[in-house]
Amino acid sequence: MIDRFKLGAGLVIFASVGIFGSQAIPWSHVNSLSFLSVGQGDATLVRSEGKAILIDGGPATPSFDAGARLVVPWLKRTGVRQIDLFVVTHPDQDHVGGLPGIARQIPIREIVIRDDFRSHPVWQAVSSEPALRGVPITYLKQGRTRKIGEANLTFWVLPALGTKDDNDLSLVTLIEIAGSRALLTGDLPSTGEQALIRKGLPPASLLKLGHHGSSTSTSVELLEVIQPETAIASVGATNNYGHPAWQTLQRLRRAGIRLKRTDRDGTLTFVPNYGRWTLSR
Repeated sequence: MIDRFKLGAGLVIFASVGIFGSQAIPWSHVNSLSFLSVGQGDATLVRSEGKAILIDGGPATPSFDAGARLVVPWLKRTGVRQIDLFVVTHPDQDHVGGLPGIARQIPIREIVIRDDFRSHPVWQAVSSEPALRGVPITYLKQGRTRKIGEANLTFWVLPALGTKDDNDLSLVTLIEIAGSRALLTGDLPSTGEQALIRKGLPPASLLKLGHHGSSTSTSVELLEVIQPETAIASVGATNNYGHPAWQTLQRLRRAGIRLKRTDRDGTLTFVPNYGRWTLSR
């Protein structure tokens, strides 16, 4: 049963302060889900009962580290002093490149990643950074559920599709807080979505588009099964990939799904609202 008083109080606190207000959000008692604007990459923050979960850490290049220069300042400004769980969907630079820069400034208690990536050269390089030495790493060989604060996390470790593409092995996360669900599929293609559907997906009112809205993800079948009200495209402005693809946008329009984009709307924060998600910013 949802604690309506606690949830309602959280909504009032969150709305009254504002995510970019002059003072930090008193977030220790606020449940929220934030899609951070990190350019062409992913970084999603879950906050619940004083706990923080970060799913991916944004991109990093020799000239710009989104983890250090975008994620960390935002986390500090909004009161995050420790990351209780860092989830790596897959070791592409636009998802994991910012992790060392984050770890240099904010303590991380645990990292979760698929066991398939244990020997991946990018992951080997990232995890050997001095800032990450000593951080416990859980290598998942099968699906698992976790509860952190009031956030229930379901991780799906889908079977390999017989390719060498890291996207195919993306760790999928279903987040549920106070009856509101959100699905994050990393860069999983539509073939992986079919395997996910066969696992028995519940409806989720919020969906982060797979592979930044690529035409090869976010299939009609997935949309029909989870029936989201809102989809999030985590993309960089004028990116070279054409994300989100027109085919994906067309599928969303036909299904009547609202689209929000980090390149146009900036960081997007939602709070659970009796089985749905309310956009706070």
